[in-house]
Amino acid sequence: MNALERRYRRLLAWYPKEHRAEHEAEMLAVLLAGSLPGQTRPSVRDTLDLVRGGLSIRLRRTIKPESRGHWVDALNLAALIGPIILLLMELSRAAGVTEEVLRGFSPPEDVLKAMAYVAPYGLIAVLAWLGRAKVAAVCAWAWLAFYVWLIISPDAGLSRFVVMDSGTTVLLATAPWAFPGCVVAAMLTLAPSPGPAPLGTRRLLAWAAVFLATMVLGVRFAPVGGLLIYALLIVTLATALRSPIGRRAAIVLVPWLTAEIGLIRAAWVVPAIAAFTAAALAFMSWQARVGRAPAASDRGRD
Repeated sequence: MNALERRYRRLLAWYPKEHRAEHEAEMLAVLLAGSLPGQTRPSVRDTLDLVRGGLSIRLRRTIKPESRGHWVDALNLAALIGPIILLLMELSRAAGVTEEVLRGFSPPEDVLKAMAYVAPYGLIAVLAWLGRAKVAAVCAWAWLAFYVWLIISPDAGLSRFVVMDSGTTVLLATAPWAFPGCVVAAMLTLAPSPGPAPLGTRRLLAWAAVFLATMVLGVRFAPVGGLLIYALLIVTLATALRSPIGRRAAIVLVPWLTAEIGLIRAAWVVPAIAAFTAAALAFMSWQARVGRAPAASDRGRD
């Protein structure tokens, strides 16, 4: 095997394994036959054609009709897990505030202020769990608007934000805090029917309980508890990636969760993740709408 053939084989790896098993020998023969004498590297045109062809085949297989039901379930599940995640995050913050109050570092009213941030996502999660998508979406957008107002108006009674520097624009100061709530509201708006069905009620409750216990432990016994949280996130992601629905839900949940828990703090993170999440949600919503169409037509024929 010469250098040119070896490099062509590397480019053919862009194609799915099943496609290569059936067509690799033929494609390789055509490519080598069209090469110039003494050529040791694929041309730019051949490289781009092979990469484009491989990606297009993989994309067609990703959005094939039989997999569209997975996209519907993934969007529905993500729309429920999103508010549950933010509820757990607020509960962990409330646990930290409670500990500070018990130690005498903060006034008792801070606990009530912390619980005021817990209640909205508790209500939104319950509504999503019950399948009341439209009501949950309205509540999510309303709470997001109020949340942004709290950030912009730090003198408000419930605000937990410090006064912004006069030179800081409102958009840059607000975006990192409002972004997770915006994603949740968008998922609830786009999801056909949020609910725990793809994962199961008991399993979702068990995962939520484990996460809450781990996050409270992280507040109480930092930094050991923080390491436990990251370990649990890794286990959860590994478990999700084993399922076609879990893999699809992770596409939209993992990026903004990474920014929410502060794994990456660079200034470009929120805009980059926001753009990726918007594209992922648009694609999932499109697949969910297309995926529901055959089922509706089938019911019409029965």
